Amino acid sequence: MILIRARHSNPPPFQFGIFFRAGLSYCEKVLDAGKVKLLKVEDVDGPAIHVPVANIYGAKDPDVSYGKALAELCQPWGKVVLDHGAGHEIPRVPVDVVDEMARAVEKVVTKAAIGQ
Repeated sequence: MILIRARHSNPPPFQFGIFFRAGLSYCEKVLDAGKVKLLKVEDVDGPAIHVPVANIYGAKDPDVSYGKALAELCQPWGKVVLDHGAGHEIPRVPVDVVDEMARAVEKVVTKAAIGQ
């Protein structure tokens, strides 16, 4: 929710975000009305997250749909999406998967540093 709120601040309080198996944020407008609803792409006009983001999740996670939906809320030019193929955990092996996750994070840091 902090990154979503930050879309209106200039400069944003964060240079980039790294989400490991992250879920959706709550819809702030609905929360203000005393109800609970997860924020979805149809609830916002355009991207809700405007800083580069690495969104890393595993296809075997029972809640993988939330990670995919979160990626849809991110600015297309700044997002790096990686499915590590495992479940809810952050894999430590095989090494090539760990290397892919590290490269995804490096890409996001680079995008934040050079603005692309």
